Amino acid sequence: WEEKDLAVAVSCSDSPMSHVQADSGTLVIGTRGNWLVTDPGYQQYVRGEERDFTVGPTAHNAPLINGHGPGEKRPRRIALEEVSPSVYHTAVDLTACYPGAAELKSLVRHVWLSARNLVVVADRVEAASPLQATYHWHGNPAAAWWFDAGWGLIALDDARLWLTCSR
Repeated sequence: WEEKDLAVAVSCSDSPMSHVQADSGTLVIGTRGNWLVTDPGYQQYVRGEERDFTVGPTAHNAPLINGHGPGEKRPRRIALEEVSPSVYHTAVDLTACYPGAAELKSLVRHVWLSARNLVVVADRVEAASPLQATYHWHGNPAAAWWFDAGWGLIALDDARLWLTCSR
């Protein structure tokens, strides 16, 4: 692996420790020594607006389903595999991480890393209708953002990450 290659990490913790957040499915993407897509969530003990954000569901990028984020540490890793010499895949079943109020039938997050320069994230979601999935993606706080024609760019130093969403 070279410094210019992309790295992606996906949270899949079932730790019983209460100070480890229930942020299963959250991912970070980095290159050139910087995380460009980040997870600003952390345990904050002082009550207030910062704590509400950092321990809340919008500090992570797992989807909110019908307004609910993952609140339990019960992920199930389905796959962690090398599909080919240049394609890696992981799949995490997040269904049991969500409360019953989300009316979720199934949620599996698939992440592929291809040729060390392309990351594809695909969430397969089944829920009682209506289904509303909301996402919160965070970039490195020192990075610049730019948007054009359905694409977003996160730029930091000499690292560039282009983002888009297909439907």
